Parts: sequence; structure tokens; C-alpha cells
Amino acid sequence: MKNQTLVILVFLFSGLFAFLLSDSVFAADGKGIYKKNGCGMCHYTAKGMNVKPYPSKEKMANLDYATFKEKVTNGISGTLMRGYSINDSDMKAMYDWLQEFK
Repeated sequence: MKNQTLVILVFLFSGLFAFLLSDSVFAADGKGIYKKNGCGMCHYTAKGMNVKPYPSKEKMANLDYATFKEKVTNGISGTLMRGYSINDSDMKAMYDWLQEFK
């Protein structure tokens, strides 16, 4: 009976521990989100492409978050940049990752 109780307690504490760590361990990966959405197809280097109007990662990093989110969400008319449906936490993670290129 004691062994069974110990196993149950270990199981419960393991689940609780995993739950408490889930936000930090499984937090949105900005670089992964960037890749998953195909951003690197046009914005594939820190300096950007040699073809205009594709902004570099450095230029995107210097946008304020509201402008970045608006451009990613709505696209940019007159360009190949279409709008993307990305949830807020993923959008913020991607923006935070781009800050490395300032």
C-alpha cells in the first residue's frame, strides 16, 4: 500500500511540475514560427534579399511592435507581402526573436 501511494504521489508531482514548467519549456519559438510561416522565403538573411522591396530582418527588428503586427497581419498592398493569421503569443515571440537583428 505504501509503494502504491508513493507511486501515485510521484505521478501527481511529476504532472504538476510539468504543468508549472510548460510556459517556459514550451514557450513559443520565434525562429520556428518565422520558418513555419515561410517568412524566410523572402526575408532569408539578416541583410535581406538583393531584390527590393523585401525588408531585412534588421529593418523588421527596428519596427515598433504595433507596426510589425499590422504589416504581418494585413500584408502590404502593392507588394507580394500577404497578410498572415498568427495568434498574439506567436506574433510576439516572432517579434522578440527578430530583436536579435537590431
